[in-house]
Amino acid sequence: MKKGILIVGSIIVLVVISFIILVNKMDKDVDIILSTSINDVDLSAVSDGTYVGEYNDALMVKATIEVTVTNHEIVNITILEHDNGKGEQAEVILTDFVQQQSVMVDDIAGATISSRVLKLALMDALKVKED
Repeated sequence: MKKGILIVGSIIVLVVISFIILVNKMDKDVDIILSTSINDVDLSAVSDGTYVGEYNDALMVKATIEVTVTNHEIVNITILEHDNGKGEQAEVILTDFVQQQSVMVDDIAGATISSRVLKLALMDALKVKED
C-alpha cells in the first residue's frame, strides 16, 4: 500500500514539474515573439516567384506560408500550416499584407501572437533581416 502511494505521489510530482516547465517555455516563447523586431519588406529587391517562409521557434504557435510575388508585388499568400492555439482569426492579416504590400500592418486584436508569427513567417519567406 505504501509503495502504491509513493508511486502515485511521484507521478503527481512529475506531472506538476512538467506543467511548470511547459508554462515557463510558453511564457518565454511569447516574450521572444513579442520582442522580435518586425521589419518591412523591400519588394523592389524581391524577384518574381513563389517563396516559402516559416516561424516554428515557439511551442504553441507556428506558421508556414507560401508567398507569390509578381512585378515586385505580393499577389498571394497561402497558409501551408498554422498551429495557432486560439489565434486562427489572425489569418485575416494575410489580406492586409497583400492590400498594403507590407509586413507593417496592425496585429489582429485577440490574436497578437499569431499575427506576429505570420509576420515573421512572411519576413522569412522574403528574407527580411531582423534587427
